[in-house]
Amino acid sequence: MSEKKLSYFLSAIHNNLAVINIRRKLLEATISKTNRQLAKRLVFALQQKKFWLTAMESCTGGALMNEITNIPGASNITRGGFVTYSISQKIAQGVPAVLIKKYSVYSPQVAVAMAYQARRKVKGSDFGVGITGILAYDKKERKQNPIDPHTKNIWCVGVDRIDLAVIYKNELSVKKILLAPQSSRAAAKAIIVNEVLKDILKLSA
Repeated sequence: MSEKKLSYFLSAIHNNLAVINIRRKLLEATISKTNRQLAKRLVFALQQKKFWLTAMESCTGGALMNEITNIPGASNITRGGFVTYSISQKIAQGVPAVLIKKYSVYSPQVAVAMAYQARRKVKGSDFGVGITGILAYDKKERKQNPIDPHTKNIWCVGVDRIDLAVIYKNELSVKKILLAPQSSRAAAKAIIVNEVLKDILKLSA
């Protein structure tokens, strides 16, 4: 049953995928302030509706859950999440190795599988979030990973790429973010968290 359900969400990617192209540097302080406001709104909204949230994060390294749990009352909307920074840890948490082999670990398919498995593993969760991507890559990383068929030579022109997914009931929000290099990894993570918080709020409305 779980494989059929995951297949349902994977088949919905084509009709739901949005590509966000951020071509300039954004001020980390401004984004961080906005994220605190969004996180407050999210905690309040999910508490009111008695919704629960979990996430499986890779390139953000837990930044989403950190932002949320900085808000008082967060324990009423999340029981925890996962940081699966390596391929092996993603597979250990249920992301199918065949998906990674077919689409690469940096793909909307893997982001969707991460969101799905996070929600499945943390019982009682209404929302599942999956975040995977590559930030501040070097030449070695570029050689190790295949070119994304959707973006062709995108890594060769110095653009970070992030795939994220939010699942709620049978609804799916999935995005590919093409991000110009920021001042730091922390700044890039803040931008990603900003997109995820907005997506969750939109689905919870």
